[in-house]
Amino acid sequence: MLLAAALSQLDLRSSLLIAASLVALAVLPSCLTPKVSPQRAGNRSARLCDSHQRDWTQESSHLQFIHGKLNFLRHLNSVRNTPFEQFMVIWFFCVAGATAVFTLYPVMMQEEYGVGQELLSLNLAIAMGISVFLYGWAGRLSHRFGPMRILQSFLGVRLIAFFVFFLPGVFHFEGSLKLILLSFSIVVLCWPFLIVSGTALAALLFPIGEGKGMGIFYAVLALACITGSTIGGWLAAQWGFTATAGMAVITESLGLLFISGNSLVVKADLPGLEAKDVNVSIAVDVLTIKGEKKAEE
Repeated sequence: MLLAAALSQLDLRSSLLIAASLVALAVLPSCLTPKVSPQRAGNRSARLCDSHQRDWTQESSHLQFIHGKLNFLRHLNSVRNTPFEQFMVIWFFCVAGATAVFTLYPVMMQEEYGVGQELLSLNLAIAMGISVFLYGWAGRLSHRFGPMRILQSFLGVRLIAFFVFFLPGVFHFEGSLKLILLSFSIVVLCWPFLIVSGTALAALLFPIGEGKGMGIFYAVLALACITGSTIGGWLAAQWGFTATAGMAVITESLGLLFISGNSLVVKADLPGLEAKDVNVSIAVDVLTIKGEKKAEE
């Protein structure tokens, strides 16, 4: 991001040339790695695969593809009308709205407020640099308080940031530019807590296995990014960038509303356990109570 800010000071041709050179330098190490001869590769394959696996045919590959597709559809059917399905809908809404803002943020700031790319890149670089150190905190907080509570809390924080981001587009006032830069930085800083708690919650809620649940989770994430970028661009073309910011406020509000749900009071009798030895976590409509009694010396 800091490099992007520096390159924005140059003309477009020079910036693209430098960027292409950096990509070539990144690829260079792969060209310098030791090459494996076909004989050694063949011997390694022979050790890893039996004779049946080496005799692949086009028909068997086609059957394997169909089998994988049927498995994927079977997994989708297994999550219907479950808390995991509800969470995926909520996750889709929240990611789609945020992606719409992220996609159009540089263009909006340049056209609406005349902010150069160097300031935007510097602002985003600082926010993303700080966010790198927040992933560890996000994991510890999710483990201590439960992923649901962390997800709800930071969805609320991000909703406030999106609302502040949306206000200057409706009410123009002095200092609105600084407010927008600050609110967008908060949106970026919320992401580590949302993705860590969201990943943990998806693994907890999927009824079959964590690995398969993660596949669906990230597929929904990718689909939400594409959908959010498309709808956000269309809204900006029709009614301006303020409409895109309003979309983020609406989707974030719906996500927070749906994930909060109704309150529920549960009483549990755990003989021999003290309150400090009991861990209670709630994920959508799944209540988990864990208790461990330490042996006395």
